[in-house]
Amino acid sequence: MPKSRHSSDAVRQLAFELLQRRETIEPGLADSLRTDLYGAIAGRSDVLLQHDSVRASASSCPIAAAYLRDTKPPRIVLNETASPGRELFSLGHEFAHFLIDHDGELADLLWSDAERADLEEDICNALAALLLIGDDAVERALGGGGVTAAAVLRLFRTTDASREACAVAMAQQLLTPGYVVVATVELDADLTEHVVARFTARANGTLPIRRNTPQQGTILADGLRCGQARGEDQLWFPSRARTESLHGDVVVSGGYAFGVFVTDSPPWGGLSVRQNVPAGYETSWCDNCSADFYPTGAACSVCDDHFCPTCRRCSCQAAAAPHAKLCLGCFTEKPGHSFVGSMCRECSD
Repeated sequence: MPKSRHSSDAVRQLAFELLQRRETIEPGLADSLRTDLYGAIAGRSDVLLQHDSVRASASSCPIAAAYLRDTKPPRIVLNETASPGRELFSLGHEFAHFLIDHDGELADLLWSDAERADLEEDICNALAALLLIGDDAVERALGGGGVTAAAVLRLFRTTDASREACAVAMAQQLLTPGYVVVATVELDADLTEHVVARFTARANGTLPIRRNTPQQGTILADGLRCGQARGEDQLWFPSRARTESLHGDVVVSGGYAFGVFVTDSPPWGGLSVRQNVPAGYETSWCDNCSADFYPTGAACSVCDDHFCPTCRRCSCQAAAAPHAKLCLGCFTEKPGHSFVGSMCRECSD
């Protein structure tokens, strides 16, 4: 099932190193962000903070905010309807995008990585969790055991962090590919109930499951109906393709289901042998915007991949680095962080 070569430990280390490098420029930044995340960012002049209604198209991030890097100075827009916990997680995530834009080392790494869009999102999630939840809180929630649904719920109850932040922090502790899911029952326009994965944190290379993906018919639905559930299952992707068979553990509190799904060695015990049910990969996957979709129409004559209906790109177009610019000195496309005005650093020296 894994798509990415980046483990959860590696992603968390990249987030930690990003913060450490910025700390050498701004001594005391890490402590101020951990102590008062909102106040530390609101008081800055190099990035503006505002509240507004965030449109889905404003950001590729699966959270309640947007980072607008093309304004001067760049802006972080927080959804005015978000809860306080979710707002802080979103703020930490978007501030991580700002730090990445101003960190040449990580920007260069992302530039050369074929999975850069997903990797950047994972790093931003990891940094937000790192700022909001301490390692000691995670250890206390685990209680010497592995990641279970009860441990995720315990972390949420014993910290001020959002459910999303707790899901990310616990997903980073998984030893195998898997997910930590926060799900609820929602009503559609016809007042029909549907089980929806409000947020899904992935671990160790699994494919991302976007926010608000329906999970009807899974043990998440069983858990929301009965209060808890365990067993084998497959989660849904937005296109209605499915993951391979996973071990699942679900517990419900306050109308929210916390679910942990792993490929191997479930921490809650029981048989670790899964049914041989393969993932449903009859869909295509967009490396640019992370959408999964059913391929239709003619494929690209260059890369032989279908065009994504969300961003209209194929694999060869997605390979162009994000935020790239054309240097007017050497007329070469290079990453945005390497420019001084209209020319790259090499040409401007």
